[in-house]
Amino acid sequence: MLVSTSIATAAGSVLVVTHVIPAPQGAATQNSAEKKKHREQLLALGTVQIMIGLAIFLFELAMIPHTDSLGMYSGTFVRAPLFVS
Repeated sequence: MLVSTSIATAAGSVLVVTHVIPAPQGAATQNSAEKKKHREQLLALGTVQIMIGLAIFLFELAMIPHTDSLGMYSGTFVRAPLFVS
């Protein structure tokens, strides 16, 4: 059975009534489980981003002997994977 608490405060000609209803018993554990699931999803996303950045870096590294372009001289092949991850 939920028990609510009421608090009345008078400020000038205005009466403010605040009702406080406590959270159910299982709400704290459910919120904790949702936070853990969300954290796991974020860790998986970060891992995928790092792997994509590493793959781009390795592909660009393999292309160095085959190209004489501005990207090679400006160092874009090193900076591009950093923007991805």
